[in-house]
Amino acid sequence: MTKVFVIGFNKCGTTSLHAFFRASGLSCAHWRLSRDRTIAEAMFSNLSLQRYVLEGFAGFDVYSDLNHLSDAVHLEANTLFRTIDATVPDARFILNTRNKDRWLASRSRHGSPSTGSFLGRARKCYGVSREEVLAIWGDQWDRHHAAVTEYFADKPGKLLVFDIETDTVDKLVSFFEGSFQLDPQHWGWRNRSGARAG
Repeated sequence: MTKVFVIGFNKCGTTSLHAFFRASGLSCAHWRLSRDRTIAEAMFSNLSLQRYVLEGFAGFDVYSDLNHLSDAVHLEANTLFRTIDATVPDARFILNTRNKDRWLASRSRHGSPSTGSFLGRARKCYGVSREEVLAIWGDQWDRHHAAVTEYFADKPGKLLVFDIETDTVDKLVSFFEGSFQLDPQHWGWRNRSGARAG
């Protein structure tokens, strides 16, 4: 059974992708597995204990928003794509992407009353200024996109690069044809904080 991993960063349409797959009848895990545990925490914990990366939560079809940020730690489980590909049977991946500068602007505005400012948490976690946080995020973006592109270059059919600002839902439907029956009418933008951001 195909499992889908959304391995772009948050603020690149992860909520929109999650809502689309869920509305199409798939079982989806998005950011949190429970009130006090994120997907990223669970994945890194499993690997540190030499367990299967999805141990305890392998029943989902789609996994998205694979980050965890607190005042003390920042985990990006999207960087585990090599391990996931090597250990999860029939894993397929979406690199959700967008214009880098607009992503940085959207991420810097991200936050909620319950979790606080994403940028503020990052500043505390890294112990640096706002400008330094943006530089760190920009470097993470460049390195991650390059690593994903290189790794999947000789693995046709495993990775879909989906630009949330320019691509249409038909690209998603076509990529997963034969694995899932996806209804394009369920596509819509969620959790937008900027132009075509989700």
